This record gives sequence, C-alpha cells and structure tokens, in this order.
Amino acid sequence: MWTDDGLGYVARRGGRYAAVHDRVTIIRGADILLHAQILCLGGRVDRGQIVSATTPAWVALRKEVLDDPSLLEYFPRWPRKFEEFVAGGYRASNWSDVILSPQSHDGGFDVAAWKRGRQILDEAKAYKLSLLVNHQIVRAALGLKKVYKNVDQVRVTTTSSFAPRVLPDFARLIPDDLALRDRRQLLRWLRSIGSRST
Repeated sequence: MWTDDGLGYVARRGGRYAAVHDRVTIIRGADILLHAQILCLGGRVDRGQIVSATTPAWVALRKEVLDDPSLLEYFPRWPRKFEEFVAGGYRASNWSDVILSPQSHDGGFDVAAWKRGRQILDEAKAYKLSLLVNHQIVRAALGLKKVYKNVDQVRVTTTSSFAPRVLPDFARLIPDDLALRDRRQLLRWLRSIGSRST
C-alpha cells in the first residue's frame, strides 16, 4: 500500500501497521492508513477526477473503521481523505462512474456518482463528534439540484451527526431528493459494501 506521496509504503505488521519511507520505519495503529493511497484515480473530467478503483489500503481502512469506529475521529484532521474514503465507497459498491471533485472550488459537492442512469452528488463532512451538520450545509447541498439539472439526489455524509432539527425539517425531501448519512448510517453503509477492491 503506497503512501500518498508515492515515495513510501504501508504494510500490515502483526496487529499494527508499518509505514516505511526513506529507510525509516514507523509502527502505528490503523490511523497510519490515512497516509496511504486509497484510490486509483483516472483522467480528469469537468467536475474532477475519475475514481477508477479502490486500493487494498481502502479495503483495509474500511475493515479497520468497522472494527473500531473511533477511527472516524481521525478524519476531521484529513478531510480530503474522508472525501476519498466516501468516493471509494461508491466505487466499491459498484456505482458505474464515480468522480472525486477538486479539493478547492469543488462546486459544492465532493463526489458525483452514477448507477443505472441515476446520478447523485455527495457532500462529505469530516466533523468531530461535537460538531453537528447544520441546516445551512443541508440547504446548500439541496441547492445543487438547481445548479446541476440532471441530479436525482443529493447526499450529505458525515463522521458526526446532524443538528437536532435537521432531520424533521427536511423529512419531506427524504429519500427522493435528499439523503442524510450520519455516523451510524455511514457505518451501516460500509458494512453493506463487499470487501474486495474493484
């Protein structure tokens, strides 16, 4: 499993992971996987970059998160890695086309995915548990349906939860136009995904 910079690698060693870079080895827990390359990216397109496959590091990270959900608490330090993790989830669950938007100027969404003619846009929010996704974030996500005409559903996926009134206030739009995936639903989704790399 290569590191993001491509100059080192991460390997499982016993119950831990070893990161090897420039003849230095660091032994750590599963959080070291956040430094590994978890996606194979293809060509650039209008809205970002094509996700052509997940890597063994994505599969390992998924397994470790399911074994120890507290690993989700590392993502707020690496929000881009959470966006990649979510994009990998769509790819691993056989969405035919998955696009990871650019890190900045992303157009209000992080992942675009298509399956059987249906298109979704997902806004991934890597928040610490004490920070809740509020109405403003959900309203902005819903605005994407106006900006991008062929979008069937917008989703907000978070490592945290939604503010207390968000679910009841947007209930009439769920599940047709909107899906809100909090920490519990994220874990349920990850469990539903096969563990082999695609």
